[in-house]
Amino acid sequence: MCDGAHTHEVAIGLKQNTEAVVRPALEAAKAAESTFGACQVLRKTANAAHNTADNAAKVFITNAKKRLSKFFGEAYSTEWGAAGWPNNSTGCQAPRLSVSASSTA
Repeated sequence: MCDGAHTHEVAIGLKQNTEAVVRPALEAAKAAESTFGACQVLRKTANAAHNTADNAAKVFITNAKKRLSKFFGEAYSTEWGAAGWPNNSTGCQAPRLSVSASSTA
C-alpha cells in the first residue's frame, strides 16, 4: 500500500493517505505487533514461573500442615490461626501467600 502510494499518489491525485502519512503508521503497527509477540513470550515464561512457585507453595503448606497437626491437632484452633491458617479452617485451599509467609517468619 505504501509503495503503491509512493508510485501513484501524484498521478491519481492522492491527498489524504499519502505515503508520508501511511508509512509511519505502518511501521508503528509493525513495531507494536513485534512488541506484542515478545510480551506473549514473556507472559508464558512468567506463567510457568508462577505455576512452579504455586506448586512449591502447595507442597510446603501440605507438609507444614502435616507437621503442625501433630502439635495443634486436626481440628481448627487459635494455634492454627496464629500459624497463618485463616477463616477458621485447616484446609489447604487457604490463600497460599498468607499461610506460607506466616509459616516462614
